[in-house]
Amino acid sequence: MSRAERTVKDTAKLYGSQLTAGAFAVVFSAWLARNLPSAELSLWPVCITLAAIVQVFSGFGISDLFVRLVPSLLQDKKREEAGALLRSGLALNGIAAVLLTTVVVLAANQVTVLLLHNEVEPVLVRMLGVAVLFTALYKHVERGL
Repeated sequence: MSRAERTVKDTAKLYGSQLTAGAFAVVFSAWLARNLPSAELSLWPVCITLAAIVQVFSGFGISDLFVRLVPSLLQDKKREEAGALLRSGLALNGIAAVLLTTVVVLAANQVTVLLLHNEVEPVLVRMLGVAVLFTALYKHVERGL
């Protein structure tokens, strides 16, 4: 396979993954809007905020490492090393995101005081834990691709 064919194939994969992620986001948002009462739906910005915090602190700057090292490894024909770097980096991000989300859920009382100024009940922050985790993981995978 020539370099141009590989570039086209990789670009198609990238567009396909972005399209799939976008479609999933639209379906999930529509499901939320249809099935949640407005009081709970108003917690979505809180979820996005907590997911952004988890994503930033669980990132370790690995996405910058991907941008710097993976293209040079691929250029040097070291595809296995590039793949191993991507897999281990995404696994590390995933583990860190799970741990940080667990901390957010367990420390919901402190999170509501420090970050949300007691405007949201700690029980609701605990309930948002799964959505926070999956939103943070989605961002990590999106950057990894």
